[in-house]
Amino acid sequence: MARTINEKYRQEKRNNIIQVAISLFPVNGFSQTTISMIAKKAGMSTSTVLLYFPSKEDLFHCAVLESLTELKSLFINIEPETHDPAEQITKMVIQHITALSKRVPYLKLIHYVINQHERFPELTKEIFTVSEEFIEFLSLMIKKGQELEQVEQTDARETAWAYLAYINGISVVITEPEESPFWKGLIRQGIRIVGGNVI
Repeated sequence: MARTINEKYRQEKRNNIIQVAISLFPVNGFSQTTISMIAKKAGMSTSTVLLYFPSKEDLFHCAVLESLTELKSLFINIEPETHDPAEQITKMVIQHITALSKRVPYLKLIHYVINQHERFPELTKEIFTVSEEFIEFLSLMIKKGQELEQVEQTDARETAWAYLAYINGISVVITEPEESPFWKGLIRQGIRIVGGNVI
């Protein structure tokens, strides 16, 4: 039992370090963000951070890739609760934008990596791979809706890219807190782009 509690505590501490790193890297940049800055904001010593992450590079990679895996799961691994494509699209957009409202700092980190793609080619490649998987997933969902004449007849892939651009843009310009009613309006506009049932 003690081992389980200790492991949970270690995981919480590790997650806290990652969340602090996610908030600092896009603001200060990779070079200007130090392990001691991260440790101070996380409320622990530099040596404690280094117990979890042997280098700043390792922490940066974990901050990007572990959160990317979580985001991919939220965006692509959506269990259909209905066979109605328009309703699936609506639920998907609600799930996406609700998740994004809680992860704006991480999206800013993604933008930072992409803008520094020559410096972080492997991380950029991972981000683009997940983006392409998402485009394929969403294109198929849109095509199903088009076959049933529930979704506007457009190029499904172009529509999927337009939606991805929309949700990426949200993270660049929106600073509203997650509890703001503004996010509901963003959900409605996202549904309009993809062609679900506007709420």
